[in-house]
Amino acid sequence: MENMNEKYREKNPFTVPDGYFDRLTERIMELTESKKEIHKSNLLQVFRPYIGIVAMFVVMMGGMYMLVPIAMERGEDLLNDTIVQGTSEEEILADDIFDSGFNPTNDEIIEYLAIEIDNYELILADVY
Repeated sequence: MENMNEKYREKNPFTVPDGYFDRLTERIMELTESKKEIHKSNLLQVFRPYIGIVAMFVVMMGGMYMLVPIAMERGEDLLNDTIVQGTSEEEILADDIFDSGFNPTNDEIIEYLAIEIDNYELILADVY
């Protein structure tokens, strides 16, 4: 490797052709002037991304327009089946899934939690 360093230390291996820098600016200007083309964008190219977004929403709304009535009909059918089985619509709506008369005291809540929840769950809940 030392032979290579000694061989090229005195001589620069990179050369430039004769007269390269004489007309460099003129050649660059000629190339840029010949490539000056005004690119006019038409309306379709400008609005193409927006057209895609609008099309996506139209497809989604069309799907919803078709699927929601079907789901509503199925829900009405289920409600009608329940009414036919002997439960009226008023009874279904009047059913209270929560016992509004149940009002436990703090001691009852603590006792319930002590029985139902183990220490590991309390540690995970960062309470214990």
